[in-house]
Amino acid sequence: MRLGLEGVHVLLTGASGGIGQVTAQKFLDEGATVSMHYFTNLSMVEPLLKTHPDRCMALQADVRSEESVQHMIDAAVARFGPIKVLVLNHGISPNNVTPVVDMDFATFDLTVSVNLRGSFVVAKHFLRQAREHHLVDPSVVIVGSTAAVFGEARNADYAATKSALQCGFMRSLKNEIVAFAPRGRVNAVQPGWVDTPMAAAAKENPQILYRALGTMPLNKIAQPADVANAILFLASPLVSGHTTGGVVEVTGIQSLAANATEAVGWQKFFDITTFKFPENPSESVVANLRYFVDNYVLFSVAWTVILSFLRAFSQHNLWVIMLIGCFGAGLYFSWKPFFKEEKNRPILLIPSYIICIMSFRWAWIFIALLNAGCVGAHAFFRQPTLMGKAKTFFS
Repeated sequence: MRLGLEGVHVLLTGASGGIGQVTAQKFLDEGATVSMHYFTNLSMVEPLLKTHPDRCMALQADVRSEESVQHMIDAAVARFGPIKVLVLNHGISPNNVTPVVDMDFATFDLTVSVNLRGSFVVAKHFLRQAREHHLVDPSVVIVGSTAAVFGEARNADYAATKSALQCGFMRSLKNEIVAFAPRGRVNAVQPGWVDTPMAAAAKENPQILYRALGTMPLNKIAQPADVANAILFLASPLVSGHTTGGVVEVTGIQSLAANATEAVGWQKFFDITTFKFPENPSESVVANLRYFVDNYVLFSVAWTVILSFLRAFSQHNLWVIMLIGCFGAGLYFSWKPFFKEEKNRPILLIPSYIICIMSFRWAWIFIALLNAGCVGAHAFFRQPTLMGKAKTFFS
């Protein structure tokens, strides 16, 4: 299926990134001409310059500088004519470890100046050349992020810029562009986790990776090509000619719990039959043991409650049924404020010990011992500071 992009001039910012390079290749495959923006790293786009020397060019620009952006736009128009499609793909995330309370102003200002102000400057000069050349149907595609919707702890600067871009900025721009371009369109792509260099550090952390995968029915991290396909879909005048002000999710599909601590195991808790390790588990034995410990806590509670209830019901032990009911109700109502933290979940095992011993007496005492060992392992893996204090106290 052709997308109607043959001969269309595309300006792609951030072309030297993981998503940018793949997007540029796909536009070229569709017959478009592509002006590829980069800031410092030209290596990612050099292969495309060699394979498509007549239909693409690389342009260096600092998006924080209006003069630099103006020069980039002028050079692109001079080479390939008016720019019909703008893809705002550039972005940085210089900080992903510092909460707002400890973040310095320079870090926040840098993120805003590149991601938000830089997008404003590029969009401004793109729209000006579109108006000067009387383009009827120019298109803008903004690459946002799920961080714009869910937020992202210790990365508030990045989340704030993406939220501003794909919400307020995009929806304002789609109303303004039609003032001089009656078929002009502005849309956004909202990726979740994508296998790019920007996400490499987070991907290496098994706790973060498992937490994210636990909220995705597709149980996989997106590839740059997945995002690039969505960008071309929105840029196409044939496929998306009647779409503006829209946001296409490429998330897999990531739920609201994606950035909450409950994402590690609660999907598995309520859907025990589909439990499995992620497709790419960490090679670290300790990391996988930690993952098992976290989920074992939830499994133990679930199966203990279910089996205890069935036995009590069969023997008409009303007081045991009431005890189990109280435990279930307490678990439900106390979940949000307390057991949201993984380190607190082993406490759930305490009432399960009581139920086991009182309902099954000594026959099931080995479950309590197994759970106790699990709690100890949990403390060892999850709470090294607490373990250190305990060692110091008993020594």
